Amino acid sequence: MSTDTPIMSLLDLWTGLYRRAWETYRDFACRADSPSLRALWNELADDEARQLEDWERLRAETSAVPLTEICIDLEALQAELAQLPARLDSLQQSYLQHRSPSQAFLLALGLEYYLYRPALFELRRLLEGTDAANAAETRYREHLDRLVAAVEHTDVTPEVGLLGEAIHRLWRLSEQISAEALTDPLTGVLNRRGLEVAVKPLLFLARRNRQHIGLLMADMDDFKQVNDRHGHLEGDRALKAVAYNLRAALRSSDVVCRYGGEEFLLALMPVRPDSLTRVADKLLATVRQQLDLPYHLTLSIGAACGRGDEDLSPGAWLTDLIGRADAALLRAKAAGKDCAIVAD
Repeated sequence: MSTDTPIMSLLDLWTGLYRRAWETYRDFACRADSPSLRALWNELADDEARQLEDWERLRAETSAVPLTEICIDLEALQAELAQLPARLDSLQQSYLQHRSPSQAFLLALGLEYYLYRPALFELRRLLEGTDAANAAETRYREHLDRLVAAVEHTDVTPEVGLLGEAIHRLWRLSEQISAEALTDPLTGVLNRRGLEVAVKPLLFLARRNRQHIGLLMADMDDFKQVNDRHGHLEGDRALKAVAYNLRAALRSSDVVCRYGGEEFLLALMPVRPDSLTRVADKLLATVRQQLDLPYHLTLSIGAACGRGDEDLSPGAWLTDLIGRADAALLRAKAAGKDCAIVAD
């Protein structure tokens, strides 16, 4: 792959920013007067070195893979990142004039503010999967927590302390808003927007690695009768119980979404096509046997499987899989409910 593509140019800029952060923290460590500050800057430098290593590895892997279907505006993100070195130069000049702890923390907070780019976390999910990206996000949260805690316990100017608190709150608020936007508030599993965000990396990796992805559409049988006989609060309780048990019965890497009403969509990757029936039967048995409810409740499931070499865009591929799973679900309902059918 040519190295002048938007994604490669973006990754060049991104790794350059992480290298700058690593070098900055190393310089701070060398110049620190107190052992506690020296230890802090060394810790932060180690964090940035790990991130730099991860992104350089991803860059090398990406150079050998055609990435034509990334649903991110790479050129806009590249233009945004290209402006950051000049902004950091201004902060660095101020630090070089004074070299005080306050100016060091000001530069550090500026680095972290500019390095926080949610679109880059999304890109990382596409390149190496949700679990690895979530782990990296957790490490970044711990990294930022260490920096902000040090600001609070170091003799810095009030303005720098306020900036540290503001950046920390911004990060937490961003996390909270993102989680609320992607989660069904009743059941705690993903909503349809969350499904799109979570499944996109699975589709991308399935295509990249020529693996299968499986979708299961699960519908609660005769749910209207639960509401009519027991009330809507009991219906909510049933929805929460089903969502909890579906989530508990699957791998942590699998996706569970409340697709609408009493319907749940589950995405599994990687998966063997011949295992979908076994997984569906396990889910049916889980709901029959493990729900702590005063009435009998069952599911009907329709499933479909596809491989990553299919000649469809990720969006069209997802639509096709959902359509096939939904058609299989209708067949399961017609067959008497409380059963699973896998699409051909």
